[in-house]
Amino acid sequence: MAFVEQRTFFSKVVGGQAMIFHVLEGNAALAQYGLVVKARALSDYNSGRTDCIAVEWETEGPDQIDEAIGKVVDDPQDREEFSAQLDKLNVLVQYAEAEHWQGQ
Repeated sequence: MAFVEQRTFFSKVVGGQAMIFHVLEGNAALAQYGLVVKARALSDYNSGRTDCIAVEWETEGPDQIDEAIGKVVDDPQDREEFSAQLDKLNVLVQYAEAEHWQGQ
């Protein structure tokens, strides 16, 4: 059964492009940390609220995401790299929303 985590990031004004590049780098890092997901990044095309990026990660279940993050925080070097990714994300994001969907 598919599980989808969707995060919608609202970047600071004109930060959408930088956010897209950062999200794509983050998706590549997830694979490096052992999280095999079907990932995609969606950007608005100046519709509604601008500078909005939606990211979806599809896995077999929420445990896959939790296990991968657990491995990252257990390794000092990985934890440092992951922390740097989050620090950069915090500079770009004004706020974010998360949704979790389970396929039937």
